[in-house]
Amino acid sequence: MLGTAVAEALLRNDMVWRSVAPVVGLVLAFATLWRRTRPLAMVALGFGTSLAVDLASTLTEDVRFSLYAEASVVVLVYALFRWGTGREATIGSVIVLAGWGVNVITDFTGATDAIGGLVPLSASRSGCERPLRR
Repeated sequence: MLGTAVAEALLRNDMVWRSVAPVVGLVLAFATLWRRTRPLAMVALGFGTSLAVDLASTLTEDVRFSLYAEASVVVLVYALFRWGTGREATIGSVIVLAGWGVNVITDFTGATDAIGGLVPLSASRSGCERPLRR
């Protein structure tokens, strides 16, 4: 994630806040490393970082901060349902839906994109091999 974020910051012409991209990539890389032992905390860290940067760029710039490396949060959602408890999955689902909702509100590009963005997040649950822990 860090390498992808740095490459995006250097190579993309439409990148806003180039210095923030490696920091976001570092946070996402850290979250991916710890996703099995602390799934809820890492979902909160990944989606919280993404949410904070999205809101900050929406409030201060005409163009939104967009990083393709942020797609790795889908792995965090999968880990939440795979290694988290039922309570963690419930709390994490609220965090994920809040992040999705804010993203739809701040950068609405149509109902198709809004629903299409929710599909991978909800499909992450169906790929789990075992039921949630109690």
